[in-house]
Amino acid sequence: MFIRTVTFFVNTYRRDLSIDISRREIKEAFEEYEVYNIRLSISPPRSIEELHERLKEMLKLDFDYFGGIGSIGVNDLSVEIIKALKHDDRLTGFISVESIEESIEAARLVKEHLYRDTAAARLLIGINPPRFSPYLPYSFVLDPSIDIGFSVAINRVADLREVASRDLGELREAIVKILSKHIPRIEALSKRLEREIDAKYLGIDVSLAPMPGIKDESVGELLYNITGSTHGILPYIYFINKTLDDLPIVFSRVGYNRVMTPLGEDHKLAELARELCMLYRHRCGAYREGSRRGYSSGYHIYRNGSEKAYRSSSDPLGRWRRSRSRSNRLRSCANALDPLGSQG
Repeated sequence: MFIRTVTFFVNTYRRDLSIDISRREIKEAFEEYEVYNIRLSISPPRSIEELHERLKEMLKLDFDYFGGIGSIGVNDLSVEIIKALKHDDRLTGFISVESIEESIEAARLVKEHLYRDTAAARLLIGINPPRFSPYLPYSFVLDPSIDIGFSVAINRVADLREVASRDLGELREAIVKILSKHIPRIEALSKRLEREIDAKYLGIDVSLAPMPGIKDESVGELLYNITGSTHGILPYIYFINKTLDDLPIVFSRVGYNRVMTPLGEDHKLAELARELCMLYRHRCGAYREGSRRGYSSGYHIYRNGSEKAYRSSSDPLGRWRRSRSRSNRLRSCANALDPLGSQG
């Protein structure tokens, strides 16, 4: 088990970026857990002038990646954010949209300014993000009660690969056992760090995510080991998500807490994606489906920069089960779980 990232959030609507946090202090605070990288996320800039001011401040700081560089809606600021990503590989950005039409407009901007540019991998077009996600690019702070805070993302794909089983009971038991062992310890260390550096501890994201460049941390390998093929992956993704929802551990949750299936970050997923059915499952698995009460939750961002909790009462897996044919199941699943289609 290791810590994928510790992400700090600075509310730049309330204060500047002059923060006194050392990498050594953070890494030593988590003792036996290796901290893979440390990130910083800010409040979305409200103007082009504010964007350039924040970029100058951020790039002087010693963090691995920077987030919160986003626009609410598609506008001139979106274009400047897209252009800014070309200048430093540590920058990530997002465009928060409210409809499919807006997402298409944003995609056109990306094609116009980042066609065949690797910086496109650091830009996200999204809707209804979770709060205080340690995962960039869709990560920022708007909450007026937060000046400085931090959240933690943990990884354990390699741990689960050793106990991968088609038996759902065994799989659930392995997930619960591993997380029950580490989450209380990591939360205790996080709360101690909170007291030491005067930054609010916001919570942990237990998403199952691949690590680019680390073969043992492949979600695709894990799913393939469980199913033995490219078929039948979606129900296992749903089951793991449900297990993460129902963990018998009390801890502060933030972010996605889901199986993540980014093709560009997982060598095995990219290999499996050559098959059509895997493409369908990739679309489905990327959405935060399967919450314990049959709802998906997150935060909707409005044009004025405010946010409001939402939940969707769709039952994507039930809809998938009720479809009569395999082709209808795939179409129903893609329609039900596509993050833009379902919320647009």
